[in-house]
Amino acid sequence: MMAPKIGPRGITIQDVQRVANNGLPKEDTTPYQQGRPTYKPPTYSSTTAYNPELLAALMAGQAQPSYGQKYGGFPTRDMLNDAALGYALNIRDIGDYALAKGRQLEAPMFAKEQAVQRSATGYDDFAAEIAKGRAKYNTPSSYVADFAVQRQKAEADRQAAVAKYRSDAENEYNTSYDAQVLPYEQISNTIRDTPISQLARQALITQYGVDPNVARATFTEQTDLDYAKLQRDAELAAAGVDFSMSEGEMIYNTQGLEAYNVYRDQKTYEAMYGTPAEQAKAQQDLIDSQNAPVDQDIFTQFGIKPKEVTGADADTVRALFLDTEFLSTWIRPSLELLDANRGIRSGAEIAGLQGQAYLEQNPSDLLTAKTLAAIIAEFDFLSR
Repeated sequence: MMAPKIGPRGITIQDVQRVANNGLPKEDTTPYQQGRPTYKPPTYSSTTAYNPELLAALMAGQAQPSYGQKYGGFPTRDMLNDAALGYALNIRDIGDYALAKGRQLEAPMFAKEQAVQRSATGYDDFAAEIAKGRAKYNTPSSYVADFAVQRQKAEADRQAAVAKYRSDAENEYNTSYDAQVLPYEQISNTIRDTPISQLARQALITQYGVDPNVARATFTEQTDLDYAKLQRDAELAAAGVDFSMSEGEMIYNTQGLEAYNVYRDQKTYEAMYGTPAEQAKAQQDLIDSQNAPVDQDIFTQFGIKPKEVTGADADTVRALFLDTEFLSTWIRPSLELLDANRGIRSGAEIAGLQGQAYLEQNPSDLLTAKTLAAIIAEFDFLSR
């Protein structure tokens, strides 16, 4: 006789089938040392299929022969923890088995119910076609009138019979589902709703005699997060998604050798000379270092930094401050207007008026007019 298919340590698939059918798990006849807790199945039998107490007892597990020993009888604490976690993962496998078993049992039930519904629909369609043909060739006569009532009654009887046919099929499906499929579904849901960490803690406590507080600190919510990530990675791998793949591998696998060679050459160039962003930054750093003495001199005299003038190009701002004629004709007088304003006009208004005045004298130099207005607005902002 073939040995029963084994699930978690001490639990067989047959045990889960007994729970689904409301049977009792096998009695444990293994002699235990005095003081070691043993699993005692309930002696009553409920009338409802699926006994949650029996499933809970199976999930908790029986005490192992090494119950209460150091490290649960394993050489190291890590091996004990691995055993408890392995038991919890195996319990999840049992939940997957129960779900698959329920679907396997449901498939023929559902197919049978759907076949009945299709048959009833076909019968309705056939009757409708007959009625259309009868209406097409019927002519008013006493013969037709005599049998009109009988035909109406026959049609009503037919519809009632088809409705009962459908209802009986649906009831049979629901009854069979509740009796055969639902118990496995409940087992699966119970296991899936129980965190891996809790199952592992149960194994440490009930099977190996570990203190509950130690078990709680051993398997925490992080265990559940790690398990969820493991499941996600497995699902992604099954879908052909591999986050561990390098960028080069992804390009080769999706775009081919030619695209990979372009990618490789680009990476080689970047390794030698830097990425475009790195090159741009290096260029800007060089320009900033060259402009640093000028910018420092402007900051020392006016308290303003060309790169910080909002809405203006730093090079243009710098050039205007270095233009002694522009400085004495437009920038210094504008600062004097700001100082003498005393709140009569806003700084933004003065900036706009000065920019407009410059543009009127230099209609083709819009950039300089905008930069002048931005410089005045920056002064106004810094003076607040």
